[in-house]
Amino acid sequence: MSASRFLLRTGLLSKFTRRAFATEVAISPVPKLEHYSPVEMERNDIAEALVEKAKKPWTELSKEDKIAIYRASFPYTIEAMAEEESHTKGIVGAVSIMLAISITFFLFLKKFVSAEAPRTINEEWAQATVEKLKKNRANPITGVSSE
Repeated sequence: MSASRFLLRTGLLSKFTRRAFATEVAISPVPKLEHYSPVEMERNDIAEALVEKAKKPWTELSKEDKIAIYRASFPYTIEAMAEEESHTKGIVGAVSIMLAISITFFLFLKKFVSAEAPRTINEEWAQATVEKLKKNRANPITGVSSE
C-alpha cells in the first residue's frame, strides 16, 4: 500500500504506465487491412481495352466505342462543367422555414405564456411620476444652469 502511495506521490506511476502503453503499441503487430472503399474501383482491364481501341483508326470504331473512349478521357462534358450546382433554393427555403417557425413560436409565447404588462408601464403612470418628482423637488437644478 505504501509503495503505491509513493509511486502516486512522486509521479513515477504515470511515467511507467505511459512507457508501458507506448511500448505495447510499438510491439504489437500492425494488421494489414484490405482496401475497402465505397468509391468505385478503377477497372484497368476496361481502360487498357479502350486504349487499344483508340490506337486503331477511328473510322473503324463504333459510335459507342468512340463515346466510351471520350468518356474515359474526359469524364465531364463542357455543359456539365459549365453548369454550377446551386444551393440557393435549399438555403432560402431552410431560412424561410426557420424564420416562420421562429415567428410562430414568438407569437405563441406572446399570446399564451407572457404575463400582462405591469401597471407602471403606461403613459398615465409616467406623467404621475414626473408630477410627483416636481412636487417633491427631486434633483433640482441649481447654479448657473438653473438661470
